[in-house]
Amino acid sequence: MLERTFFRYTLICNENITLLKSLYSKEALNIRNNSQLYSIETLRTQLSKLFQSKAGEQTFINSLTLLQYKGTGTSNKPLEYFLLSVEYYYQWYKNGANGKPVCHEKSRVYDFAATSIE
Repeated sequence: MLERTFFRYTLICNENITLLKSLYSKEALNIRNNSQLYSIETLRTQLSKLFQSKAGEQTFINSLTLLQYKGTGTSNKPLEYFLLSVEYYYQWYKNGANGKPVCHEKSRVYDFAATSIE
């Protein structure tokens, strides 16, 4: 969930990471102070509110359409991550995309650092 959040909020929608870091810190403190009663849904709700205000669906979709392959000498990490994520969740999508995204092929290892579009 956090990985997808960072990708959407920071890399695709190009929002400043400060609000996201503050949210993470606040929730981490809540977990430390009351781990027995903490629910991950609290974090999901806070992230949803942040998305609605700063990285809504249309902003995300518009920003995704701007992803482009860049020639040698520049970074294609956001595009690489997107393509690997599409592959990672493909079977979930093919099965109707019901509920939260789930990777159905857990035996496959995705090494984002060593992956290249080329």
